[in-house]
Amino acid sequence: MIFSCKKNEVKSLSDGKLRIVFVSPEFIEPKTGLIPAGGLANYLHKITDILNKMENEIHVVVVGSVKKEINYNGIHLHFIKRRNIFGFKKYRNSANPSAMVVRDYLENFNKKYKIDIIQYASYLSLGQFPLSYIPACVRVSSYAKLHQEAAGYVNKAEADNEREMYKASKFIFGPSNKTNAFIKADLGLENEIKTIETPFVKYNKDEDFSVYNERLKGKDYMLFFGTLWALKGSEEIAEIIYDFLDAYKNMHFAFVGKQNKDKKNNSYPIDKIIKNSKEYKDRVIYIDSQQHSSLYPIIKNARAVILPSRYDNFPNTCIEAMSLGKVVLGCGDAGFDQIITDGETGFLCKAYNSASLLCGLNKIMSLSAGQLDDIGKKAVLRVMKLTPQKIAGEMLFYYNDIIKNWKIKND
Repeated sequence: MIFSCKKNEVKSLSDGKLRIVFVSPEFIEPKTGLIPAGGLANYLHKITDILNKMENEIHVVVVGSVKKEINYNGIHLHFIKRRNIFGFKKYRNSANPSAMVVRDYLENFNKKYKIDIIQYASYLSLGQFPLSYIPACVRVSSYAKLHQEAAGYVNKAEADNEREMYKASKFIFGPSNKTNAFIKADLGLENEIKTIETPFVKYNKDEDFSVYNERLKGKDYMLFFGTLWALKGSEEIAEIIYDFLDAYKNMHFAFVGKQNKDKKNNSYPIDKIIKNSKEYKDRVIYIDSQQHSSLYPIIKNARAVILPSRYDNFPNTCIEAMSLGKVVLGCGDAGFDQIITDGETGFLCKAYNSASLLCGLNKIMSLSAGQLDDIGKKAVLRVMKLTPQKIAGEMLFYYNDIIKNWKIKND
C-alpha cells in the first residue's frame, strides 16, 4: 500500500492538515513527467504539488484505461478504469457509469482512510453522484454548453451530465468570472460560484533551443500555441492570414501544438490556414506539440502571442506567455479581459470576429520594440498576483469553509 496514513483512521490529519482527494480524467504522466496538452492536467499538476509541499495528504483519482497506484513525488495517484454502460449490470441504468465507478471507489477508500474533502473536475462530470457525507466541491474546467457552441459540435449527453452534476453540487468554484456567472444564470443556481484563479508556477528547468534554432531562429513571427482548432480561433486566423502576411512582408506566423481534426471537412486547421495563405504559405510554420523546455524559447522570441479563442476558462497559455513578458492578443468576451487590461498588459479583440482580430494584429505591428517591452513588463506584474502561495492559501481557506458548513448542514 502506498499510503502514509494508517488503516481504519477516522480522524483528519494532525495540525490542521487535510487529506484531499482530487478526481479527474487526466493527470501528468508519472513515469515520464510529461503533461498532457489539456489545461486541466496542467492545473492539477501545479495545485497538487503546492498543497503537498504544505504537508497536506494529496490523492488524485484518475479515471482512464488502466488500473494502478503510484506514489509520484509524495502525491498518491489512483488510476481506475472508466466504464461504459455495458461494463457491469449495476451501471447499465446510469447515464454516466464512470461517475458511478468513482463514487464506489471513493466510498470504499473512505472506509479505510477518512477523506476530509473531495475536489471533482467538472470535465466529464465525474462528480455527478457525490457522497452526501463527505465534503466536496466541483472546479469548473469549462461549460459544455459554451464549449460545444464555440467548437462547433453537439454532445447532448455530455451537456446533460454536466448540468446535473452542477445542480447536485453544493459548492462550485472556478477560475473565470465570466464562466462562473454564465453557469449560475443558465442553471438558476442559488449559491454563488466562487472565483479562485489558477496558480502560476514558473518553469525553472533548462531550456532546449534546438527546435527554435532549426525552425524559427532569425525570423520575426507572431505565435499561436496550444491546441489548434475552431474553439481556439483557428477559423478566424484562417480568414485573416492572407491579409496579415500580405501587409507585413517580413513577418511569419508560427503555430505550435496539437491539432483537432475537422470531422466535417476531414482536414486539419493548419491545412486551411496554409491554403488561405496562398503565395505566402512559406511564411506559415507549424510545429507539433512541445514540452516546456523547447516551447519557452519559441514563446520568448515571438513578437507577440495570438490567442483568439472563441471561449476559454482562464487559459494557461495566456498566463504562461504573459509571465515571459510577451504581449498577448486575446478575446475579451471569451474571458481574456479578466487577465488582460487592453492596451496596458496586452490587447483584446472580439471573439468570432476576424476583422477585430486583424485590427489587434495591426495595433501590435504599430508598436516599437520598446513599447512592446513596456507592455510585457506590466503583463509579468499581472501574473505575479497568481503566486502558488497566494492561490493555495485561498484554496485551503475555501476547503475549510466547505468542511465547516458541511458539518453545520448535516448535524
